[in-house]
Amino acid sequence: MPIAAALGETLVDLEALDKVARSSSGDVIRDYVEKPKVDSKFSVSVDGDIKIGPAELAKAREAKSTAKPYQGIGIGKPLTIVIETVYLGDYPDAMPWVPYVDTGDVLVTSAHKAFESFDAAPRAIHLLQKDAKHRASLKAKATDEGSQLVYYSPAVTDDSILFSVELSVDRDFDKEIGTALAKAVTAAGALPVFAPAAPYLVAAGVAIPIAMNAVNLLARPKTFFEEHIELNFKRPGVALAQPGALVCYPGSDDRAFDGYKLKGLVLRNSKGAAYRGKLPYTVISLDGRENKKFEGWSATAASAALLERFFSSGELLSSALEIANDSLVLYNDMKYRDMAAEALKQSKASKGAEKKRQRELYNAYTKNIKTEAIRKTVE
Repeated sequence: MPIAAALGETLVDLEALDKVARSSSGDVIRDYVEKPKVDSKFSVSVDGDIKIGPAELAKAREAKSTAKPYQGIGIGKPLTIVIETVYLGDYPDAMPWVPYVDTGDVLVTSAHKAFESFDAAPRAIHLLQKDAKHRASLKAKATDEGSQLVYYSPAVTDDSILFSVELSVDRDFDKEIGTALAKAVTAAGALPVFAPAAPYLVAAGVAIPIAMNAVNLLARPKTFFEEHIELNFKRPGVALAQPGALVCYPGSDDRAFDGYKLKGLVLRNSKGAAYRGKLPYTVISLDGRENKKFEGWSATAASAALLERFFSSGELLSSALEIANDSLVLYNDMKYRDMAAEALKQSKASKGAEKKRQRELYNAYTKNIKTEAIRKTVE
């Protein structure tokens, strides 16, 4: 039975329509749809004698984008970073000495720190997939533990931020970490779970004990994918970070992705088929939209960084960490309060561009003050 697409009242053969989409005429149609105003004289021929014009493409213009556009990022603006896509490729065999078993548990983690910071940052655990299939894509699911959130700030103040994204494989990740991760995710909700170099996972101000075997797995993962990104907002001579999606892939063989473009946050070829090659890749998104529900993120990250330094395994860590978490929020607020007060003082004493810069810094610092009573002291 013949199949045709209905464009307005015009029927067009699917094969003919597909040829147009892949030809230069397809680019012409896409350009037309993206224009803010309708060109009443526009038309394109399909299958010889059939013409597509404004009437036929009216619905395409209405539905040209089903996703919200990314908002601008920079100093003083919010920043949300999300791992959108994780493609595993042909990851290494976790048990090469056992025949017929070549799959393992895959762990997706990230870390971040300010450019000038020396200390290593705690890993944030995002996804844990038991017996992950080769060349599969991973996503957070409502029925499984996981969070694709990488970073959130109500207003960026760092000149540059360093990020690492890691994919690791082992036969024991699920067995050793799974139960504790489930408890931590329940406590954290939408926030990621942090793993310091200590026998705990940290989530929403609560420390979840884990086995020493799990600590060793997290401290020395069998990493098969590790990419590092600098998001620059102010350093001279380095390209500025832009909102949108970034593809992170191994740099050893760029040609493996020739002919692929990012479509719908997935690498696809000219025919629309998703990449299913041997190399892994991840996609992260950078957006400047404010997300108040993520505001506990920074305190959780700071708590994880300080956990091993200040607490031993013999203490009541959950209660102590809640106190430390509150203290870190107050410390954060007082630090930004002092910085905001100084920026306000400098803005009043300056003129022109410097006055504007100081005012922008003041606005950024005050957005990072979480306690309303403290914020009001510099408003």
